[in-house]
Amino acid sequence: MNILQALRWATEAWQGVTEITIANCWLKSRVLAGQMNPPTKWQGQEIGWSAAVEEDARIYDHTVNMAGNAIKELERCRFIKEGQPVAIFLNPEDEIIADDPNDDLVVEQIAQQYARGPEDDPDGPEVPLPEPISIPQALGAVETLRGFAERQKEDYRDLLRQLASMEREMKALQVANRTQITLDSFFIDK
Repeated sequence: MNILQALRWATEAWQGVTEITIANCWLKSRVLAGQMNPPTKWQGQEIGWSAAVEEDARIYDHTVNMAGNAIKELERCRFIKEGQPVAIFLNPEDEIIADDPNDDLVVEQIAQQYARGPEDDPDGPEVPLPEPISIPQALGAVETLRGFAERQKEDYRDLLRQLASMEREMKALQVANRTQITLDSFFIDK
């Protein structure tokens, strides 16, 4: 397992997340509950939230049952002595949070604190964006890196191959960005 593989898995998993699931997460967190709840049960069903919640619950129950069966099989094969019930593993008693009536007030205060507009930017004035780098500047940087790599005692063949590839791509981009002009443009006074 490497970072690239982990990022690919995360990307693949993220592509499976629906807008309804994201909306349900925000609703369940109660951060935006007052602003995002559907006004009526009928409107919520029309949007599809109740169906999505039921589907999520069905998938959760199915997954918990499969995990429970796998634990029983591990016990039967004597790979583990005594399996813990999946429900206790997922929701340990010492981690259960009792809702406090004042929780909504705290959540509302936190939401208001971070819901500032652009005029309330605590970081101060906007930092200017750096100037864009032109293709000739980038080609010059590649040439500098090539000169550095060629003068080293260590073997930098892989780097040199990558630099050559980058140079080819930048030159192709440079050619693609060129515009063709006609001879007339040299003779017409503008």
